[in-house]
Amino acid sequence: MTTDDTTERYAVYRFAPEDIENRFWLIDTGVGGVWSPNVDNAEWFPSVDAAIDTLYACDLVEPGANWSEHGFLILRMR
Repeated sequence: MTTDDTTERYAVYRFAPEDIENRFWLIDTGVGGVWSPNVDNAEWFPSVDAAIDTLYACDLVEPGANWSEHGFLILRMR
C-alpha cells in the first residue's frame, strides 16, 4: 500500500498475553490468516472497519463474536 505521511493505516496484531511467542502481525488475509513477527510484513488496511471486517472474513472470529475478546488489536500508523 502506498501512502503519504498524513494518511492513517491500520494493521491487525494478534496478542496472546499468556504466550509471548504467539504475538504476530497479520500478513495474509486468506482463510485462517498468515502471521509474521515482523511488522514490515504486515497487511495494512485503510480503516479500522476494514481491518475488523477482515478478521471475520478470514474466519479468525466467528460471526457475532466480539473480535477484541479474542486477542486481536487494531493498531494505527500515520
